Amino acid sequence: TALFTVNSLDDNDDGSCDVTHCSLREAIAAANAAPGHDTIEFALGAITPTITISGSLPALTDPVTIDGSSGGSSRVALDGSLATGDGLTLTSSDNVLRNLVIHSFPGSGLAINSDSNLVAGSIIGLDHNGASDLGNGSYGILITDGSFNQIGGSDPADHNLISGNDHSGIRIDNLAASGNIIQGNFIGTDSSGTSAIRNSNYGILIFDSPDNIIGGTAGVTVGGPCTGACNLISGNGANGDDSGIFIGDQEADRTQILGNYIGTDVSGTLDLGNSRDGIILYTYTGNGRGGPDFTQIGGTSPAERNLISGNNRYGIHMRADSSGTIIQGNYIGTGVHGTSALGNSQHGIYSTNSKTTVLGGTAGITVGGPCTGACNLISGNGANTNYYGAYFADGIDGATIQGNFFGLDVTGTQPLGNSGYGLRVEAQSNALVGGDTPAARNIIAANGISGLHFTGGIDGSNPGSVRGNYLGTDVTGMVDLGNVGYGLVVRDCYNCLIEGNLASGNSAGGIYTDH
Repeated sequence: TALFTVNSLDDNDDGSCDVTHCSLREAIAAANAAPGHDTIEFALGAITPTITISGSLPALTDPVTIDGSSGGSSRVALDGSLATGDGLTLTSSDNVLRNLVIHSFPGSGLAINSDSNLVAGSIIGLDHNGASDLGNGSYGILITDGSFNQIGGSDPADHNLISGNDHSGIRIDNLAASGNIIQGNFIGTDSSGTSAIRNSNYGILIFDSPDNIIGGTAGVTVGGPCTGACNLISGNGANGDDSGIFIGDQEADRTQILGNYIGTDVSGTLDLGNSRDGIILYTYTGNGRGGPDFTQIGGTSPAERNLISGNNRYGIHMRADSSGTIIQGNYIGTGVHGTSALGNSQHGIYSTNSKTTVLGGTAGITVGGPCTGACNLISGNGANTNYYGAYFADGIDGATIQGNFFGLDVTGTQPLGNSGYGLRVEAQSNALVGGDTPAARNIIAANGISGLHFTGGIDGSNPGSVRGNYLGTDVTGMVDLGNVGYGLVVRDCYNCLIEGNLASGNSAGGIYTDH
């Protein structure tokens, strides 16, 4: 191993890195030539030194640690306004990049084509202060054919700020790029997490890449600001076209999205919505491929909860021939405390052509008490009555919807209605809403139309069932918190099983059926 010290702000290369002159370009070349894991440090004398790059820097072909906080500076900035291509390119594995500012490159800020690298404590796409947009011309970070990379971490010193880039903040691409971890970053905001400085496309884009993790539970402050492994993914997308997180196409399986704030400010109390959806699962129509399978959004522990609120279209959008999606324990359309509305502008959840989705569950449910465990709190969504808490449309196989609150606050005792239906389920063969145990009960109350609109199987051969829910009351079943329409509307539901529901206190009546 060797230590190379950058002592010049210029971008010249005279063929050697020594005490009289060593530019970053020369230090990278020297580290590439030296065996073992080397270190590049800086002795530039300035508090906020900036190195203006001309041309392209050499790729990192041998493992190295580059730490921009050395030599008395806060972070060393790499200004790519005169450069070509990407900022730093990693083709070797096991590199560590810390405390850098990387902005204004015509390509991506970082291009990672290797495994097990760490990017921490850096600002990508903004100035030293994290306040002014100096975005890179493509992605903030692009990972192709690289696995087990970590972007950020749960320690505050590891958090990255990735904003202002002309494409997405982070893109992970290809089947060979798997098992990457994105934690503790601000993506689409300024350094305070209170103002948007958007990445022009998605905050995070994962395409045909499996087994990636967005967020986590370490250091998460339940009910407080976005800390620890929590990613703040807000403010992204231009002209209403793009979303916070995009998970796309057949190979993007088993993504875990845990403990993030998506569409709010860092406090979780104010709207800082992504221009379209909070999360979208997608497959390109007509390409003959399926969508991402076995995506996990949230979990049964409070630290796994995602806050998905304030987005300008849907909170979660499943527009994919995907299967096995699990959505548990999230707050969708409320503030971080679950007591006030911070709605997504259209549906809280919108699903088309998604198979065997699980929304909620029975694990960790507090029967007769607040929304805990697998319970999703889906309230406060929709700018008008055309939009619902959750809408499952055009389905081809069943959804299981259990243990959720639609239209109430987290205590289950106060109204926090969605503008339209609390829940609408159409043409879902074998759909199950509720169940035979108290823990499976959905509480659907205080919504702007009816509580639940339910249509049975596509051809009547695989009917659905609605069992054991409270429709129009609080969580105890004793207090009137009626929906504006009916508690339950059942249409075209041949051989459906409707039993054991409490429908009470609703303005138009308890249950309406056309058969």
